Amino acid sequence: TKEFGQGSFGTWTHVLNTGAGCFFYNQMTGAAAIGSFDAGQFTTTGSLPNGSLGEWTHIVADGTTMLFYNRLDGSAAIATVTATGLTTNTSFQAGSFGAWTHVVNFGSIILFYNRDRGAGAIGTLTPTGLTTNTSYKSGSFDHWTHIVADGATLLFYNQDTRDGAIGTLTTNAFTTNVAYKPGQFSPWTHLIGRSSSGSEEQEL
Repeated sequence: TKEFGQGSFGTWTHVLNTGAGCFFYNQMTGAAAIGSFDAGQFTTTGSLPNGSLGEWTHIVADGTTMLFYNRLDGSAAIATVTATGLTTNTSFQAGSFGAWTHVVNFGSIILFYNRDRGAGAIGTLTPTGLTTNTSYKSGSFDHWTHIVADGATLLFYNQDTRDGAIGTLTTNAFTTNVAYKPGQFSPWTHLIGRSSSGSEEQEL
């Protein structure tokens, strides 16, 4: 319905839909922008210059509450986003979080997953903190390259073996409902949903 020509947008590594509009972030520069679509037009309502934010590998949003996480050092931050800016509410120093390769959410419920160890954790996000509700030891999950959340329903996919699984996420547990054998999916490099986490971080 609308095309934007080359150079219309900045260079962004992350794009999220939040309660305050679309949030754009560049992991390499620490810059960010906030904007909204109206009648086919995009309007930038807020801008954060280079160096405003730290280096974050994963970002999830629950309305105007955002969790920023760095899998490289286990640090994190929780912030509130508005149409014009971002306010950091809580910061977690390096090592506060485990090493997670994927982070997806269903509202305030967040799933952390490590594709190398098959471990996981479920937590609840608030504007000022994160509470871990359940932890899964290594080997509890299979090896997945992508996770997509559509509400409480999660799709796990492995682009190397082309198998997958569908399950349900709750505040305290994850339940697998359907499993797909290797080769049942086509070889996809990207999967998106209301909350998505793929292999881009490993490729970077």
